[in-house]
Amino acid sequence: MRTPEFVREAVVALTVVNAHGCWVWQRKTRKGYGYLWGHMAHRLTYEAFMGPIPRGFHLDHLCRVRACVNPKHVEPVTPAENNRRAMAVVQQHPGERVHHAAKRWCTHGHAFDEENTGRDRHGKRYCRACRRDATRRTRQKQGQAPRGRQWHIDEAKWADLRSSVDRSGPTVTRVEFAKLAGITPQVLAQWFKNHKGLIWPVASSRPLRYYRSEAELLIECRTDENWPKTGRSYQDHAAKRGRGGLSSDRTHVVVLS
Repeated sequence: MRTPEFVREAVVALTVVNAHGCWVWQRKTRKGYGYLWGHMAHRLTYEAFMGPIPRGFHLDHLCRVRACVNPKHVEPVTPAENNRRAMAVVQQHPGERVHHAAKRWCTHGHAFDEENTGRDRHGKRYCRACRRDATRRTRQKQGQAPRGRQWHIDEAKWADLRSSVDRSGPTVTRVEFAKLAGITPQVLAQWFKNHKGLIWPVASSRPLRYYRSEAELLIECRTDENWPKTGRSYQDHAAKRGRGGLSSDRTHVVVLS
């Protein structure tokens, strides 16, 4: 028999409490609502903890999380009142469905506040924190450097070491070269365009290939100077501060993508 005590034990075993106090249902769901023994889990939980639900009443989720079964996060209301609240939420967030527009947090628990909420071209909300995390994971998977990563080459050191390079052995493509350096292929291509002659490709190689030993030695000439982490180049910062652009003994490459 499904006594209130039995339902309480089942709810404790089948839910996880998030940072906002929601008891998030971990088993079968339908349209976002948890189900247990063919009944809505939040209704069973409310009856087990708070008592019977008035006949004909709905339970409105005040937390706007459909999978939440916390009895303190729901309120018995009439169907008309439940629909009125849903329409009020949709009017605040046009272009979204009711259960999306009513959300106060994303699926990962980030609040939909003014700072963390973005809008796409269709007017729909998205979580900026989740989008940053997704971009970071994608760039790591592709072997690219994080945004703002900078690559500075000490040309004086490179000039001293270049004469001792053994131009033989295995070679790498530009994409492999960029992965070794921790920057994007686009930035490396721009660097080659602006600094011709610092490193030469293998003769008659198509696509262009470079000796791995020479590429690794060039990467060793990287410096860790703390230049501004923005999308602008060093020349822009130098011009703003009244400097004369790039100095003669070093090259600064800022990852733009």
